[in-house]
Amino acid sequence: MPKSITTQIQDLLIARAVDLDRLSASIYKDVDNLLLQTQKSILTAIVSSENITSNKKRLSKLFIEIDGILDEKYGKIDKKVKKVLLGLSVSENKFLMDNLNKILGANIFDITVTKEGLQVILDNTLIDGVLIGDWFKKSKTNYRHNLEKVVNKVKQGIQIGLVKGDPILTILADLKSDSDLAPLAKAENELRTLVRTSVMEVANNIRYELYKGNSDIIQGVQVVATLDKRTTPLCRSLDKRVYDLNTRKALDGGGGSLPAGPPFHFNCRSTLVPVLYPYSKIITSDDIQRRKGTAIMEKLSQLATKERSSMFGPVSGSLDYNGWLKTQSVPIQKEILGEGKWKIWSEKGLSMSDMLDQSGRPLSLVELNKKYS
Repeated sequence: MPKSITTQIQDLLIARAVDLDRLSASIYKDVDNLLLQTQKSILTAIVSSENITSNKKRLSKLFIEIDGILDEKYGKIDKKVKKVLLGLSVSENKFLMDNLNKILGANIFDITVTKEGLQVILDNTLIDGVLIGDWFKKSKTNYRHNLEKVVNKVKQGIQIGLVKGDPILTILADLKSDSDLAPLAKAENELRTLVRTSVMEVANNIRYELYKGNSDIIQGVQVVATLDKRTTPLCRSLDKRVYDLNTRKALDGGGGSLPAGPPFHFNCRSTLVPVLYPYSKIITSDDIQRRKGTAIMEKLSQLATKERSSMFGPVSGSLDYNGWLKTQSVPIQKEILGEGKWKIWSEKGLSMSDMLDQSGRPLSLVELNKKYS
């Protein structure tokens, strides 16, 4: 059976997420190289410094040098990531327009985001409420602060490595494995997470603006979460929910508003699928029909969702995360929810949103017991 248009759009955006992950991985490689250069330069500065254990003046001099290294290297990381994101904004805009029209078989999506608009989106993209550029500054400050606390142990570790004749990469690996120096290794993971999240944030912001530009045929957006064990409680509760394109208010009778995003959190994999107005409403619009033509109108009659992807293969397109979880075995349900929450969920017939508070925070087992006892 041929896939419906809605299912094809969902599959397109899910496949696109894989491409965006590959893009993120290529940026990681460049960022990792810059981080490695940063660490090598800092280690060189530390090992060549004079005795800093009890001399504040020498320590201050060392950190003036380290600050210069961090400013240079993190500046390059910031510039590199922003350059890639700007290229992504242009390619994502074209990709979505071309492929949505290809699926529909006609130029139904005919208003794109301008180049100026793309730059505005990039400049104003927020991750967890913070502008992308400010995240790099924050990461650099945290790295510097953590380094200041453990600089003596870092120097001792370098000296031991040099006495043993270890190469610089081995010394770095040994330092990162030291539990006391974990904050320094954490900086790398934070940057990787930031890169992936910023890629998804920009891509989704471009999509949302394109949907708004074609609001004559698009009435809203539907959240599509990933049907597997790693999906967060928030994304489980948002899955298949439909929201108004302009106000972000719920259109499916469930109440509430669409949170900022996606991504709704770091490493979020959810995406937004456009929800077109009913065919009967579009086909009777003289304005839309005049601009798009009868042949294009006929394409809009094929919008019934028949299936969607999940970790165990295709399932009904009308199934949300809660419905999907009910079809899974009890061991898998318990693995996803935890024994205690599973018991309340199954006995009380809760939905995924019932297990969150009004701010979207997952309720603890104690809170669930108190609320639904």
